[in-house]
Amino acid sequence: PENDDDDDDDDDDEARRRRKQKRKEEKKAAKKAAKLEAKRQAKIAEKRRLKKEAKTKQQQQQQEKSLVLQQQQQPSASPSTIVLEVKRFVELLSFTSQTSTIETSTNDDE
Repeated sequence: PENDDDDDDDDDDEARRRRKQKRKEEKKAAKKAAKLEAKRQAKIAEKRRLKKEAKTKQQQQQQEKSLVLQQQQQPSASPSTIVLEVKRFVELLSFTSQTSTIETSTNDDE
């Protein structure tokens, strides 16, 4: 009869050991699954980032292209047009300086 008790104890110890081992393996498996999921999420995030970067780059290139086209379509100022603009500017400057001279001289009279 004493042997029966020892056998029960051994069976309990063995069952406890198996349960402990099983919990350990489950924990390990859960950790591994979490690690794999984190890697998967990181890959997805990286793909999204690259896709967004490519889209932004494409938009910038498109804007630059349309700007270049716009500049090419604008008529460039001919030399004669530039000369006329400079003449107008000089006339405006001389008129302004004459006006300020007149104002100064009228202030001196007072």
